[in-house]
Amino acid sequence: MTVPPSTHGNHLSSDHWVHIQDLAGQEVFILSGTVILDPPLVGTSATRWNRGATAFDIPLYGLPAGQGLVIEQWAPTVLLGSIQNDGVSNNAGWAVDDFNVYASSQPVTAVEAQFNYAVGDGDGYLMRVSYSVTVVGHYAPVPVIQ
Repeated sequence: MTVPPSTHGNHLSSDHWVHIQDLAGQEVFILSGTVILDPPLVGTSATRWNRGATAFDIPLYGLPAGQGLVIEQWAPTVLLGSIQNDGVSNNAGWAVDDFNVYASSQPVTAVEAQFNYAVGDGDGYLMRVSYSVTVVGHYAPVPVIQ
């Protein structure tokens, strides 16, 4: 799954988080919420699925100043949040086919969650998704870009 960074207009409509430190001293962030897909993902035909990939960023709150998280482990889930069909539902369908987290070896201040989707029916729309993402890692200084 390859989604170019920063090309998606998707944004969080609600986000919740918990931060703990595990017994091994690793930082654990548990993130959940809802994402508004912008633009909505739309079907193209009553007989074919429109398939694609998109992504969204989830901020990591409570990071120490100048620090980011080097993500070492992750467990994401992305689910259908809101669908719409404007007319007669001919072979309509909506799916989140699979999902992942883009994990760089560099410290980050936000987690990029990616997912593949499918929308059937020419007037079918996928408007929102819900997510739950757990990431585990350690703090490191965020590189200064000059």
